[in-house]
Amino acid sequence: MVRLTQSTGGQDYTHLWQLVAAEFALVVVSGALGRAISLVDGLLGEQVANHTSVRIMQHAATLDLDQFEDSTFYDKLERARQQTAGRTQLLSQVLTQCRT
Repeated sequence: MVRLTQSTGGQDYTHLWQLVAAEFALVVVSGALGRAISLVDGLLGEQVANHTSVRIMQHAATLDLDQFEDSTFYDKLERARQQTAGRTQLLSQVLTQCRT
């Protein structure tokens, strides 16, 4: 007959406390990694947005003033500038999917 319960009198709980400490350490490390990933994700998004904006401005600086008077061209240029934020969100979502 196998005994399922044992007397707890005088039993050593060091292994139990080691497991509790290990789980606590994992929770702390997981939280720190989550915050680090969020920080790097935000910084990467800002870098991509800044780089794209600079490229658009550099291209716009090479154009003649006549092109800016064309409403169709100006609308396209403005949409390209506005879509920079959407692209950084897309990049963030792709990296999140790769992480999981």
